Order: sequence, then structure tokens, then C-alpha cells
Amino acid sequence: MIHFFQLSAEGCRAYVAFDSDRRIAHLLESEESDIALAEAAPTVMESARERIARFCPIATPTVRWLVYDRKGCVFECRERERSPLELADRDLYAPFVKKLKLRRASLDLEVGSS
Repeated sequence: MIHFFQLSAEGCRAYVAFDSDRRIAHLLESEESDIALAEAAPTVMESARERIARFCPIATPTVRWLVYDRKGCVFECRERERSPLELADRDLYAPFVKKLKLRRASLDLEVGSS
């Protein structure tokens, strides 16, 4: 089951889609964020953990964290380390991937028109 909610922490706004069956948290950086999600990830993830605890029967579930930034990139976050993922990765959340592809196309248009 996917649980969807929004978070705001340290000037960073993010949309969260938590797959409680697979224990994957997808964090999509909002275009209205003042601070990049990559910079505020530890704080945002901590806030998300508090909300996620409501959906998981285990007190401290092991969660896989996938971060989708506003530049159209996806990273897996593990203890302050980030590993890039391809948009074709089967674990990605399709609605967030669609949003990223639209963002990438928009960035390409801006660069092309400069």
C-alpha cells in the first residue's frame, strides 16, 4: 500500500510516497523548496520516519530511501551517502518518475532556448 503525504523541514518541502509493503520511501523535492532536498535530507528523513511509524507495525522499520531532486535525478540515500539510480530502476515510484521526466524536458527547453 502506498501512503502519500507532504513534509516541510528546514526550508525544504517534499512529497513522500511510502510503500509500506516494500518499505521504500520515495521523497520528491517540491519546486517551491527554498533549500535543496539533498541538503536537508537527514532532517526531512527524520520527519518522514515519524510519519512512517504510523504505517508500519514494527517500531523502527528498515526503510530504503529514494530521493528525487528538482533537477530530474534520483538517488538512494544511506547514512549520508548518495548513490545515483537510473530512471528505469524497477523500484522507482512511477508518478514521481513522470514528474522528473517533465522537469528534465523543461530544463532541456530552457537550456536550448538560451
